[in-house]
Amino acid sequence: EEELSFKNFTIRVGVKFFGACSKDDDIVIPAIGKRIPMMRQESGQALSLADFVIPSESGKLSAFASFAVSVHRAKSHTEGCCCPSCTDRYEEMVSRAVRMTLAEAASSWIDSKILDGRGNDMKVVKLAAGYASCPDHTIKKDLLEMIPEGEELGISLTESYAMIPEASICGMIFIHPQASYPDIRSISAQQFESYLQRRGLSAEEGRRFLGHLLK
Repeated sequence: EEELSFKNFTIRVGVKFFGACSKDDDIVIPAIGKRIPMMRQESGQALSLADFVIPSESGKLSAFASFAVSVHRAKSHTEGCCCPSCTDRYEEMVSRAVRMTLAEAASSWIDSKILDGRGNDMKVVKLAAGYASCPDHTIKKDLLEMIPEGEELGISLTESYAMIPEASICGMIFIHPQASYPDIRSISAQQFESYLQRRGLSAEEGRRFLGHLLK
């Protein structure tokens, strides 16, 4: 983990790499007994993020990481602060823009560190949970728990799995020769049910967080 300061903001970065393999469409991390289900495209190249870790049958492991970034106000300016500078709409809009920019810059800093150590034949994919390649926001909880002392990042999740502070990013890193960002916008009822079972989500949770994916 790293913590940096920039004027009135504190930037916290956490990254943890694991050896991982794939079992069907699940990412398996033997060292911590973790299994993270992934979805698969049902058109085009029919890709899944699980394709970018080595199959379990190989008896080998490949690189997989959980990462998170958070940007916090200085201690005198906590979330919901009511001081004049924080209640002024223009000041707050500028502050929010700065926080979001710093979060993206910290995410790019992670990219540079990984790219320095990769082989020439490898591609790096770093994606945020909740976006098209991994449209399940509930995975954020698992990823944050996988970062040692992750509570020091100061990120909390709402009931809808939005992150607080707002200027936070949480996701996964894959290093693989064919790594890419498979776009998953919809899935069949069959895959939907299979995913809920593998993920351990109830039908109600599935409808709430993933119902928009049903064809």
